[in-house]
Amino acid sequence: MNFRDRLLMLAACVVTSFTATVAVNLYFRGQAVAEDPEMSDTVRLKRLEVVDGDGNLRTVLSTGKDDGMPIMAMTDKDGNVRFSLGVTAVGGTAAAFVDEKGRTRLTLALNPDGSGALVFADAKGMTPLVMAAGDGGAAVNLSDRKDTVRVSMGIEKDGTPNLRWFDEDGEEIKKE
Repeated sequence: MNFRDRLLMLAACVVTSFTATVAVNLYFRGQAVAEDPEMSDTVRLKRLEVVDGDGNLRTVLSTGKDDGMPIMAMTDKDGNVRFSLGVTAVGGTAAAFVDEKGRTRLTLALNPDGSGALVFADAKGMTPLVMAAGDGGAAVNLSDRKDTVRVSMGIEKDGTPNLRWFDEDGEEIKKE
């Protein structure tokens, strides 16, 4: 390789390096770049918004306006909240899965005492299936179209199983 070829190769490397630097700077424009070796380990803010490539809001991490409890909400491509996760005012946690019309269809909750529930809801907001457990006891409730529990199956805290049937007014009619 002669001197001229080496000079062209060096020039190509410089141009490539310059182009890559410009591209990286354009890509990270507006994002924090650490130049200080003593970078802080903490970022404090009241609200974090994550947007997609088109600038559409996709995720929010914030605190509730009224109770100050933390919440995260994720949206679909149209900006509708489809999932949320938060801490309740009494210290429990809850996750809600929301359908395309904004109706909560599935909720998973954990109470401060360790008991929890999984609640399925239909399009009308009725809860045909609820499962709950805590402190050795557990229950599965099946409800009718009026949201009245009609069948309940469970295990008592002492380990005793039970199966109960209810009429359309919610009055117990049979227990095993």
